[in-house]
Amino acid sequence: MRRPNIGILGMDIALSISYNHSIGTTTALLLGTSDVQTAFILHQLKKLAPLASHPLLLPTLITGYFRTILESYTGTLWRNLLGLEHEGGVSGVPLYDQDGPLPVVDAKDRDYDKITTSLLGLIQLGLS
Repeated sequence: MRRPNIGILGMDIALSISYNHSIGTTTALLLGTSDVQTAFILHQLKKLAPLASHPLLLPTLITGYFRTILESYTGTLWRNLLGLEHEGGVSGVPLYDQDGPLPVVDAKDRDYDKITTSLLGLIQLGLS
């Protein structure tokens, strides 16, 4: 079964695997990966050569790849959300960057149009 993952994941792949238990071989057909994704998968297969015939290795590698992408994406969403809460003055939690705490923006200096537009974009990305 093929389920397209377009958008935030940047992957639309199809994977078909067959396993011959009697001789211990796995055959797989993977379609739709980019050159970078293919290089990553090939590198992992070479690195894990003793396990290459296991029928669940390739699905596990791809799931791990998706998980890495989603963790990065989730971190970005959280940072953006906290930044918007800070800009809007609705968070009591101080926000820090590499230089220390960020200054609190006075209510009269807030750009509410920018905050609203950013928030709507953040909600749209979160729902995708």
